[in-house]
Amino acid sequence: QINPSFESRGRQTARIAINSLKLHNFGVMTEKGTHGETDATAFAEEVTKLGGDIRYFFAEDFASSGYFVGDQTPWFANDQALVDTTLFVVDTLDAVYFPYTGEVAGTLLNLTLTGLEQYNPNYVILGNDEMMYVDHSRDRLRRLNMMYTTSSTNIQEGTEEVINFRDDYVNRSGVEPNTFSYLGYDIGKYYLNAISQIANPDDFTIFLPHLEPFNGVSTSINFGDDNSNDALNLYQITLDGIKSIKVD
Repeated sequence: QINPSFESRGRQTARIAINSLKLHNFGVMTEKGTHGETDATAFAEEVTKLGGDIRYFFAEDFASSGYFVGDQTPWFANDQALVDTTLFVVDTLDAVYFPYTGEVAGTLLNLTLTGLEQYNPNYVILGNDEMMYVDHSRDRLRRLNMMYTTSSTNIQEGTEEVINFRDDYVNRSGVEPNTFSYLGYDIGKYYLNAISQIANPDDFTIFLPHLEPFNGVSTSINFGDDNSNDALNLYQITLDGIKSIKVD
């Protein structure tokens, strides 16, 4: 499976958060009954396994409340003085994780981030690919200045290989390559490389987890023991654009 499973994504994001970003105390929120809940659960389990602490974990049926997130966001204020009711006892967080998925994922993420803006939080905000596509206005990024996203996609713009692939693709098809074009190229190259290293095709799935990590023109691939792609790249969303961050 080239796309990381939701369990794998959650585990890998936790490892990045603990090992690369050196974070410890987390709040997590997602939508109940979605793949995002699977992701969030795996994240929380891995954080705990690595010695981190899950201070809050919300898996909510937001549809039943008209996608109102205001009952949860005050818990992420990070400063008791900013909450105008004693119903919320605010704990200190290093990061929050919002792995929303599905048709309303972007809407939920935007609503959640809007709710956090009033608190000017001083913690890291982690998300999945949806974080790439929400509002990145300068006003928001000044209030939420530590937004990160993880993705298996990693187009190396400006590199010789990407330029050559794009030129060849345009020459052959007459159109610009899209996301699936890059993905298909990377998958083909990965498997051809794998076949050249594995003498017996019958042993293919056995040896996949032992192959060196692969970084293609758009996709990173590193199979785990469950034959699911474990590779994730980390990006920070800044006032100057989306920047790739090296991870351990």
